[in-house]
Amino acid sequence: AGLQEGSGIDSQTLHSLLRELDEGQKQLQENMVVVVDEAGMIGSRQLDALMQHADDAGAKVVLVGDSRQLQPIDAGGAFRLIQEETGAAELKDIRRQKSDWHREAVHQFANGEAGQALRQFDERGLVHVEKGHEQAVKRLAQNYLDDFDPARPGETLMIAGTRRDVVLLNRAARDQLIERGDLDNSNAVKLEGREYCAGDRILFTRNSKQLDVKNGDLATLTQIEQTADGILFHAETDAGKQVSWNANDYEHFQHGYAVTAHKSQGVTVDHAHVLIHDGMSDREWSYVATSRSRDATHLYTTTDTYQEAARSMSRSRQADT
Repeated sequence: AGLQEGSGIDSQTLHSLLRELDEGQKQLQENMVVVVDEAGMIGSRQLDALMQHADDAGAKVVLVGDSRQLQPIDAGGAFRLIQEETGAAELKDIRRQKSDWHREAVHQFANGEAGQALRQFDERGLVHVEKGHEQAVKRLAQNYLDDFDPARPGETLMIAGTRRDVVLLNRAARDQLIERGDLDNSNAVKLEGREYCAGDRILFTRNSKQLDVKNGDLATLTQIEQTADGILFHAETDAGKQVSWNANDYEHFQHGYAVTAHKSQGVTVDHAHVLIHDGMSDREWSYVATSRSRDATHLYTTTDTYQEAARSMSRSRQADT
């Protein structure tokens, strides 16, 4: 969706394109150019399949991405191999971060110099070290809500390394909203073990052409209706689109106050609050998680984790091909 909006090129997922090419529903031609965004996240088998189709048709493929960011879920890092073998045009100037020190720190995370980057964050009061994990989660959710602007809900985000931590952060944010009186949970509905009410932030987790939503879209629930046919949800996406659906027909959503770093790659917000987890915080993860905000990124961790943070956040897990 971001690629289509920014470039004006009709866009779809790589999975759907490959399926259409394999089944003959779509054909590449000699005068076509295929632009692939976030190419660093593509596994070797998938990229090979696309290249075979392009080679057979004589089409051109333009790969756009950063091999130093999150690695493919599937095997291999073909994008980096192609970059090393053929060369590439490179954009080195960071436009997202407003502050010079923040841009420098992002480069340091990308280059495996996490210790220097963390010092820059710490000197500006952006590193919060708590005694335990529960305290770190609570503090993060509290600071997130202090930054949160209901008029601009998509400009503040919590980021974690695991889905378990995302659940904990979502729960902490909701509990504090209810305690503050900013979220009325008296008429909440329960779905898949989660409670939802009007005002909740949600994350769509599966593409739907019928609803015109994408996996990863964030929205705010505006109304929930109990009908004879099931629970009817109404929401406004961060792009300003009104969406309605019956939970019996579409149940692929969850609370969206917090997301994983994988869901956040490509996202830009004003304020990001990041939970550092020792088992997940490698160089690639840190580079993505700490570079989502324009204005301020706050980092949260525990005393034990912080002692090892510079080492773990400098460790690369780039996929080989």
